[in-house]
Amino acid sequence: MNVMILIQNEQFFLPIGLRYLIPRLSDKDTLQIGIMKDKRFINKIGANSYQRLLREIAKVNINNNTHLLKRYFTIMMTHGRSIESVCQSYNTNMISIENDINPNTIIDQALEHNPDVIFFIDFPSYFPYDQNDDYENTYIFYTHNSLLPYYQGELPTFWALKEHETTTGISIYAAPKKNNHFNIIRQASIDINKGTTFTQLEYQVKILLMKNILTILDILNQDNNIKSLYLPNIKGNYHPFPRLLDLKKFISDGGIFF
Repeated sequence: MNVMILIQNEQFFLPIGLRYLIPRLSDKDTLQIGIMKDKRFINKIGANSYQRLLREIAKVNINNNTHLLKRYFTIMMTHGRSIESVCQSYNTNMISIENDINPNTIIDQALEHNPDVIFFIDFPSYFPYDQNDDYENTYIFYTHNSLLPYYQGELPTFWALKEHETTTGISIYAAPKKNNHFNIIRQASIDINKGTTFTQLEYQVKILLMKNILTILDILNQDNNIKSLYLPNIKGNYHPFPRLLDLKKFISDGGIFF
């Protein structure tokens, strides 16, 4: 099975996730990584969230320098490895995809590389596309770092910590077709231990996501039978990008970023 993982940009995705995923792929699977390179696209749909978060943290921690914060944060999140270097280590093909905010443009470019399944990683939780006949033979899945429909929006791990949740998780769902409905096919949860930092939770959630992507690929390799989960008609909640006031409250309540 030809698998393509689409990532908004390198700094928004943890290379440690790929380092977990690639060695564990079935011998039936080949992997390609698609990286978004269009800055207009990145700015419009929020792929610069970590950079924005760092700038806001620097305002709260006035003794810290934004440049040093960014360098420290990058090392913490990547263990000093870029996605490109990870792909080279495992002889995995990395593709640059030029984009606008139209998801069909992204899918059309991805289909040029003949994927059987596409995973959109860390894209907005509502990113609909127009169905056409070219997509009929390709599974298209989205992922989100929360137990949807709760904590829709940006940086769900931050909000889970800020709201003192004891559990969070991941959701994998079939891409919405302009109906604002999450056709969820898999969810998995983890406990949030007392004292867990934002960075630690990002690690844990990404590894959990990679494990469940592998499970879905195993199912597809065996019988192609992917079933949707039944969820009651729950509205859930949505959180925007954290404001300075949110970060101050997070820190005053004992929250830790690094």
